[in-house]
Formats: sequence, C-alpha cells, structure tokens
Amino acid sequence: MNAPVVSLTGISKRFGPVQALDDVSATFKSGAITALIGENGAGKSTLLRILEGETQPDRGAIEIDGAAVTIRSPRDAHERGIRVIHQEPEIIPEFTAAENIFVGDFRTRGVSLDRQDLYRRADHLIEHMGVQDTLQPGMPCRHLGPAQRQLIEILRALRPGARLVAFDEPTSSLTRAEAERLFGLILELRANGTAIAYVSHRLGEITELADEVMVLRDGACVAVEPAEGLEEDRMVQLMVGRPLADLFTHPSRTIGDEVLRMEGVTTAKVRGIDLSVRAGEVVGIGGLVGAGRSDVAMAVFGMDTIEDGEMHYQGEPYRPRSPADAIRAGIGIVPEDRKEQALLMLQSIRKNVTLAASPIISRYGVIDDRTDARISDKAIRDLGIRTPSNRQEVAKLSGGNQQKTVFARWEVVKPQLLILDEPTRGVDVGSKAEIYRQIESMSAAGVAIILISSEMTELIGLSDRIVVMANNAIVGTLAGDDATEEAILSLSMNKEAAS
Repeated sequence: MNAPVVSLTGISKRFGPVQALDDVSATFKSGAITALIGENGAGKSTLLRILEGETQPDRGAIEIDGAAVTIRSPRDAHERGIRVIHQEPEIIPEFTAAENIFVGDFRTRGVSLDRQDLYRRADHLIEHMGVQDTLQPGMPCRHLGPAQRQLIEILRALRPGARLVAFDEPTSSLTRAEAERLFGLILELRANGTAIAYVSHRLGEITELADEVMVLRDGACVAVEPAEGLEEDRMVQLMVGRPLADLFTHPSRTIGDEVLRMEGVTTAKVRGIDLSVRAGEVVGIGGLVGAGRSDVAMAVFGMDTIEDGEMHYQGEPYRPRSPADAIRAGIGIVPEDRKEQALLMLQSIRKNVTLAASPIISRYGVIDDRTDARISDKAIRDLGIRTPSNRQEVAKLSGGNQQKTVFARWEVVKPQLLILDEPTRGVDVGSKAEIYRQIESMSAAGVAIILISSEMTELIGLSDRIVVMANNAIVGTLAGDDATEEAILSLSMNKEAAS
C-alpha cells in the first residue's frame, strides 16, 4: 500500500475578495502520481505555492509522514524533500546551467567552488534525462531558450532527496521527444517511492501518467477519481460542468465567396501547396509536428518568401513581402508562440489589443485615448478577459487570458482572413471553450479561417474540412464523416513511412 508522504487537510486561502482555496484536502502518496486538473483560477497554483511554503494558508493543516508541520519558506520545503517545478523557470541569467541546477547546493574545495564536482553532478543528471544534445553544464543561461530553461528547472528538482515532486505544466516548452524522456523519469521516480503531483492542461498526459486525478473548480475539490478508465469527456465535465462535445456549438453560417487561393505555392519550407478558403469557412490543417503546417501560415502572412506558385486574395494576385503587407490586406494571425511572436508582454492589455488598429483609434496620426479605451474595453468584455482594468500588464495574465488578448486584437481589426496556429496551446479548458466560441462567432460573421492544431478533437470539432500535410506537402483532404482521428493519422503517417 502507498503510504502518505504529504497530506493537506481543510486548506483555505483568500486573496482579498477572491477565495482561492476553500476547504481543500489532498494526500500525496509514496510511489503514486496524483494529477491536479482544473481551469485557470481553480486553485492549482495556490495549492502548489502552499506546498512550497511561498504562501501560508488561512486555515488547515499540513502533515509530512503523519507529523504536523508548518512550511515557512521554499527553502524549508526543499529541506523537507518537497520540490516544485514551475511553469515559468526561475533562472539566474549570470549563472551557467550547472550552477543553476545546483544553486543552494554548491560544494567547495578549500575556500573555492569545486567546479569539477559541480560539472560532474550536472553531467550525471543531464545524461540521465537524455538531454545532452540540448543542454550542457557550462552553458551560460542568459541566452538559453524556453525549452532549455525548463529543462534546468526540471533537473534542479530531480536532485537527490526529493520526497514529493510537483510538476506545473512541465511539458509546455518541451519537444515531444523531451517530454517522453521526462515521462520516463517521472515513472522512475514513482518506482523509487517518490510522491508526484502533476499539473497539466494536456489531458492526454494525465491519462498516460496519473494514478489518480484530483479536480479543482472555483477553489474547491469537486472530485478525486482513479485515472484508469477516466475519459477526457468526464474530466472536462468535472472541470467546467459540461461535456467535451458541448464545447463546439456549430452555429448556423453561410459559406461565401473564395477569400484565399494558393496554387502550387512553394517556399524554402513547403512545396506545391494547393489550398482555398472561403468566407465563413474553417479549413483545418492537420499532420505531424514538422510536416510544414506552420510554414503554410508563414507564406500567407508574408513571413516566408514564395519561390514558386501563385496566391490570390479576394480575387486579386497576392504576394506579401512582409507581415505588414498581410495586415494591410486584411489578414490576421494568432501565432503558435504568443509570448515571442504576438504579445508585448510588459505592455498593457489595452496597448496589445489596439496594436494593429491605428486607423481606427487615430485621427491625423494622433491616438484618441477615449476611442482607444472604449474599443479595448469592449474587446475585453467580448472575449471575457479576466483583468482588473485595461491597464493590466499582459505578463501578469494567465495563459488563457493572454491568448484571448491576441484574439481581441483581431476582433477589433475584423480581418477577412484569420490564421490560427495552435490557438489553445497551454490554456485551460474554460478558456478553450471561450476561444472556440470566438472562432465560431468570427466564422459566422463571414471571416475565413485557417486552423492549425495538434489537438484532434479541436481540429475535427471546428473545421469544415481538413487538409493533411506530411513532408512539407498536402497529402489529402477530409470532410464530414471522413474527418476522423484515425483517417488524419493514417494520411500523416503512411505518407511519412512511404517517403
């Protein structure tokens, strides 16, 4: 039987008027993986901060191995064997990868840092996780990418002595191969008796890894169920109060004239692309990662040079030289990486929402503040962005509200064609539902939409038809009852195997 390592009983926490946690109890057992799921704002992050000692509960008790404790700080939690891997890595830019991994656990030789020992220990962890091609001990951290920073955060927590390891969206910046190696390490930790708490919006990961699933909604625990046999529909219904199928409303709409036609379009990354999208139509692009799906978007949005073939937009020849050309033509994009490619993270929601709306909010080249505020406030209400004001810094929003801010930008501009590249990546189910409603509302209003998604349920549920890509070319088109997950994967993988 799995013995309790850390137990929480009747934990409550309030921040001003917001009840973040309300009488929550949880037990994390030796050699067991407990998944924590729920929408943004459900209380998952607050629970992890209390486990780590960063936040103190208003009420409730914490026990480790059956003995009551007070966890006063992250250092205190670390000494007690509790490690939390944060979604946003806490990295010291001036340190190397090895120094960041073992910060707080340096060994000395005389009065100097024993760098040989430090690098040896870091090498061992890096090789054990199998990421030596991605990360080396001596790398300066100032210039590391998101995936490398996330790996450092994970390796830091995997140092010896861990009793409970909590993972908060650990795969959000990792490739599939890196994620698979992480899953192997998590299973190894479980086999060695470590208790695991696992937070993820990716429900497929939950069913793949977890032993039991704890569901939080509005700060309360609404269910704890065995993971075996637990369907995604059931998890979604517990989180948001309605089944997965109900997230797609399919409003009535009319498919209009052709907005975009691509004929034999070839760039340095894709070849021979034939694709058309009509007003009010959602055309999905499916296929394996690396098949060229995002590269089609880059060609349409003027980010990649067209080497051969033709494009027509609203009946006229179209060959953009830059994203500015695409925006002027009435084309918008929600890119895959919102933080790097779409948002000004240190600017306000208002600034981000009206970023592409200069003709609307300006008069003789001067921004009209009242118009700017009115338009941004309406977009915030329409998209359901949870914020105290339009002046809130975007970096302080949840992932779902950041993504809705990108959508709000195009709601203001009202493009004729909107490209969506992984539009719900890293957002909770509640935000997904709101984004789906926005996509369906825009298509009902006559916007032509290109949807690129790795989530099969999303791709099938939103698209009128789906083109499937493999090896940087389109290999088939599916529509209606033929657009099944099996058919999409068959087209993707059979072509890959044949090439």
